[in-house]
Amino acid sequence: MAEETKKCPFCGEEILAVAIKCKHCGSNLSEKPAADVEAKSDSGDNIGYILLLIPVIAILLMWVWIYNMTLLENPGSKLNIIGIGTVLITAILAAYEANQLGFGKATDEGKKKESGPVLYFLIILLLWIIGYPLYLYQRSKKGKKNLLVGGILIAIVFAISYFMMASAIDELIGKLRGY
Repeated sequence: MAEETKKCPFCGEEILAVAIKCKHCGSNLSEKPAADVEAKSDSGDNIGYILLLIPVIAILLMWVWIYNMTLLENPGSKLNIIGIGTVLITAILAAYEANQLGFGKATDEGKKKESGPVLYFLIILLLWIIGYPLYLYQRSKKGKKNLLVGGILIAIVFAISYFMMASAIDELIGKLRGY
């Protein structure tokens, strides 16, 4: 006689109806009802949208605030603060969300452990242009919305804006010095 099954509300895989923990994703099924799971899923997508919004705000700051500065206001250092701040904030938020989603935890015995929050933090921190969109894709493996396309476009526009602004500042300094 076959045992009754149901779908896990977290990952959608088939599990026994009496299960209290999903054998696929490791989620505790007795902790929250399905309505709470849906709310948790939405809040996770909110973090993803915030991850997309932070570089957009930085791009706007570059083109509206930094672009209109004089050299006496030291736009180069402010541009660097915006760039470093964007990378650091997105790395911290991605690591936080990765931890909330359970990245880095092996769910089955003998299964290879996946990348964890610390690794995502370091990849985004050290190689933002690749790590940032990569994380926005990887989060979809935990049931969140795939934000890869938006992440790639925003990363490209952010990088181009940053380097164009830095180049323009260097050019103005060069003209001022007579180079």
